[in-house]
Amino acid sequence: RKKGEIFLSDNEAFIPFSENFSKVFAQICIPFAYFKRDCDKSCGFENFNLERCNNAFAMLFNKTCDEIIGNNIKDIFPEDYNSLRTFLIHSQNLNGDNCLESEFYFSKRNYLLTVLSPDSNDFVILFNDVSSIVKVNETYIKHKLLFESAKDILIYVKEKGRIIEANSSACAAYGYTPEEMTKLTIHDIRHPSERDVFDKQMEMADSGGIFFETVHIRKDGSSFPVEVSSKGTFINNELIRIHVIRDISERKEAEERI
Repeated sequence: RKKGEIFLSDNEAFIPFSENFSKVFAQICIPFAYFKRDCDKSCGFENFNLERCNNAFAMLFNKTCDEIIGNNIKDIFPEDYNSLRTFLIHSQNLNGDNCLESEFYFSKRNYLLTVLSPDSNDFVILFNDVSSIVKVNETYIKHKLLFESAKDILIYVKEKGRIIEANSSACAAYGYTPEEMTKLTIHDIRHPSERDVFDKQMEMADSGGIFFETVHIRKDGSSFPVEVSSKGTFINNELIRIHVIRDISERKEAEERI
């Protein structure tokens, strides 16, 4: 984007649309449109006409560049006309020094609009499709909500045993802050008497998952029995294990009373 700002802010290169520039402009993969301001002085009304666009922009409407060039912004975006027109009006004072960005939802896709304006009448808009990023963010937010609201202890652990994330239930159960939890390894919260079987259990976790009972230790040194469901998976080519842990102290006490 920075290279685009530097190049397009040069009015001599931008406004005439030389033959070489036009060829490059047409092949850019990001939808790219050049609007020119049209002011009706009789009523003080401002509109914006499409002077140039690249193939990627025209394809948003299943049209060719020749079919869409010459239309005004109201014809091109009838449902989003007011918001886009306001966006361009607010961009009039950029004078090529900066750019203005705005989120834009169009045709069931999320876009980040970047407008460059070398003067008060010329505007170039880049329509950067960020739908996949938005989807990832939404998925992460949903995951984080479920992760933090779970009553069970949830812990993500690296292959060597380093804890990389723990939910609120984990912090409450062990007596550590979230920051303290990520400085621990899984061995720090397991009772020493259970250490001999750890490697075998993790092998089973990585090969398909495992469910077992063990004993964990709180920050204050006290211990409590737990049942653990553990499974390994690869994220970005790195082995990560998720441990779903439940305190079974009450169940064990009830069993002893029988």
